[in-house]
Amino acid sequence: MKTKLKPANRPLPKRAKIERSRSVKNQVGVEGSAIERKRNKQSIRKITPAFKNGTGASRKPFLSAHGNAKKSIERKRGSRGDESVEAVAQENATDINKTRRQEIYTLRRARSVIFERLLSNKHVDDTAYSSRVDINTVNNGSSHPVNDKNNVNENYEIESLPPHLILTSQIESAVPSLGFCDKLSCTFTPKSHGGGRLEDRLSMLSEPNARGYYLKRLGGSCDRIYRQSFQLLKMGDDRPIALLQINPRRTEHHFSRFELNPSDIGLGGVYEVKRVLKALFGERFKDDLRDGNITRLDAAVDVFKIRPDDLMVFSTSARQSGLFQRSFDKSGRETFVTETHTVGSQSSDYFVRCYDKAAQLWRVKAEETDGLITRVEVKLHPRTDNGVTLRVGDLRNARNPFSALVVTYYPTSEHSHYVFNLFVVAARSVGAERALKIISDKRVRSKFWNLLQDSVPNWWCPEKHWDEVLESLKVTGLFPRDIFHRK
Repeated sequence: MKTKLKPANRPLPKRAKIERSRSVKNQVGVEGSAIERKRNKQSIRKITPAFKNGTGASRKPFLSAHGNAKKSIERKRGSRGDESVEAVAQENATDINKTRRQEIYTLRRARSVIFERLLSNKHVDDTAYSSRVDINTVNNGSSHPVNDKNNVNENYEIESLPPHLILTSQIESAVPSLGFCDKLSCTFTPKSHGGGRLEDRLSMLSEPNARGYYLKRLGGSCDRIYRQSFQLLKMGDDRPIALLQINPRRTEHHFSRFELNPSDIGLGGVYEVKRVLKALFGERFKDDLRDGNITRLDAAVDVFKIRPDDLMVFSTSARQSGLFQRSFDKSGRETFVTETHTVGSQSSDYFVRCYDKAAQLWRVKAEETDGLITRVEVKLHPRTDNGVTLRVGDLRNARNPFSALVVTYYPTSEHSHYVFNLFVVAARSVGAERALKIISDKRVRSKFWNLLQDSVPNWWCPEKHWDEVLESLKVTGLFPRDIFHRK
């Protein structure tokens, strides 16, 4: 007998429709009850049963109720009290999770604030390098929150700020000092340096003389060129007067090397250096020094009453330049103004620094100055045109290290050419050298170069400053006087 199949789209019988309608109504009723319980949460909280004295044991379900917070509340007819207890348990669990989320957010926020403070430039002792144009830098405003009470000591007493933080620049009355030698290093081979007699002389010089100066032997194994190193010191002062090295490891090097800072130790210190050289190598050590080499010469000029932020410093030749910004306003707050200009590389034969000398003395030596001081310093390894280290006897023929350096004031923003005004803003942020390289048009770059030349101050005289440096070396008496004559 064949089975008759029912069509797929055949309507449900009447009884099935009734059962389906009932199930839908029950589901809608359950969802409506859930919405009603949510709306009446405040009223349900009031129905929470109160415990009487002596019924503390009945509180136990509340302490462990948050563990079952994920269980749904099943509403039962005639069990209003059970329903209220389970509703309160779910509410308590929700509050606990909310509190935990708030604690985690607070902890994360605290960590982010601490991390931001650690990265803040206010906690860095060195100057901070800036190589990009930033609106905060242009406006001389710090991008970090400032502390208005950073000049308050541990006793909550307001300390007076050093002069270099509160004084203002006086560009019209800026005055340069005489050029001077900030560091000098020479090597030479004396004609008489007997081994045994030299050791006896070194032993004699290790005893303090009448003025308290003596030689202190240093560990020679730490130097890669010379076996023996000594420091010239004065009793009661740990600051070295000069460094003396003898006995090279290789024969191609000179027998002796000395290094000193003539401007720092003064003529009295230079006299003691000459006394030591004379005692070790005889009366004619100056003639032997004529054939020696100048391995380093730092020439410098101090300019008073201005800051490095008032100047643009760059080189006429293609050299890399840098700009370091970090300073403070009158209230001691960080303002990110230019503190140091650099031209060249420290590992090269020519390196220029124009920096705030007053700020450097305050940070390094805790010394206060009476006014603003900007130092223009050139570190030079003198060489001939063939790249050979310069002889002491040819010092007068050395190239002027200041001649390739351009020092100008910032042109005023009243100039009619708005592109030039933008160039000045960029130069204040990244340096004049980089700002000029941004300009691709050679004619525009040449025009801007000539406009900068018009802002050179009248006190910047490279030839005059170099002659003053050579004169300061002549006054020391370390070298034969005839090497300073013009040839």
